[in-house]
Amino acid sequence: MTTGNTESCPPSQRNKMVKLVDELKIINEWSEKNIESCIKNLLDSNDLIFANFGKPMRYLLTNHKDGPSISSIISILGKDLTFFRINNYLSNLIIHK
Repeated sequence: MTTGNTESCPPSQRNKMVKLVDELKIINEWSEKNIESCIKNLLDSNDLIFANFGKPMRYLLTNHKDGPSISSIISILGKDLTFFRINNYLSNLIIHK
């Protein structure tokens, strides 16, 4: 699931996605609460507005602009599929440049 559109994801957004993956990797207990805390910490520590990060992330993960919370989506998808979708998207951005 990729858009192949490099214009839709500026470098700063790609860096945030990479940071999210790095933060999610250190979660020992994969739960919606821990994922939500991880996302909140990422947003707070990088002075991010949720809409600027969450909406693109939701679309990347589900191919829909609206839906459940990002933490719910990530929890349901599980680590492997979440990382696969994010990494697949990021890899395709590099290929299509």
